[in-house]
Amino acid sequence: MLWMAMASINTPATADQQSDYQRQVNDIGKQITKITQRLNANQALLKTEREKLLATEQKINSLTIELSNTTAEINKQRRQLQELEQQADKLHAQTAADRATLAALVRQRFKQGNPNYLKMLLNQQNPYAVGRLQNYYAYFA
Repeated sequence: MLWMAMASINTPATADQQSDYQRQVNDIGKQITKITQRLNANQALLKTEREKLLATEQKINSLTIELSNTTAEINKQRRQLQELEQQADKLHAQTAADRATLAALVRQRFKQGNPNYLKMLLNQQNPYAVGRLQNYYAYFA
């Protein structure tokens, strides 16, 4: 009987303890659920940010390649420009030399006076060459 009395005394206290224990378990379960939800949200955000980072890195790589290609094209165009400038300088020098030669020929022709076409015809083997020379002299005159 004493044992029953003690059991009945312990029973309400045990029920209160079990109720507190159940509440604590429920609270911990709710906290676990909230933490799990935040963890899932953070993982989803992390995945999204990683995808953005990967896309950004790919864009940077493509822009780096494009920049490299553009730089190479600019260098190629600069080399071509330098070559063209050198050719232009050579052509200017050649033109100046040709002008000097032409001026010397014109001076020489002027000093020689009017050509003797009969003498030229008799000295030449090809009559077309005489005609051509006569035209040249006409241009110079």
